[in-house]
Amino acid sequence: MCTTQAAVSLKLKRLEDRLGCRLVERTSRYVELSAQGAMFLERARELLDVHERALSVFVAARQRLPIGISDHVAGPERPSLIARMNAQDPQLLIAASSG
Repeated sequence: MCTTQAAVSLKLKRLEDRLGCRLVERTSRYVELSAQGAMFLERARELLDVHERALSVFVAARQRLPIGISDHVAGPERPSLIARMNAQDPQLLIAASSG
C-alpha cells in the first residue's frame, strides 16, 4: 500500500479513537481483530463493495482502446484520426501512445 508500518499504526489509532473502541488486540506475540474490529471489518468490506459497484456503472459503460502507432505512420493526421474515432463512439476511451 506504499506506506510505512508506523503510518498504518497511526491511522489505526486515529480510527480507534474516533470509534471509541479497540479494533485490534495487541500483545508482544500477536495482533488479532477484536470482536468490534471483526464487525467493523465486515461493514467496511460491504461499504467498499457497494462503492465499487456504484463506480462500475460508469466504468463498464466505457470501453478502453489502447493504440500504439509510429510517428512516421500517422504523423500530423493522428489527432484527426483519433477525433474521427471518438465521433464514432464517444463512450470509447482512446489511449494513444507513439514511438
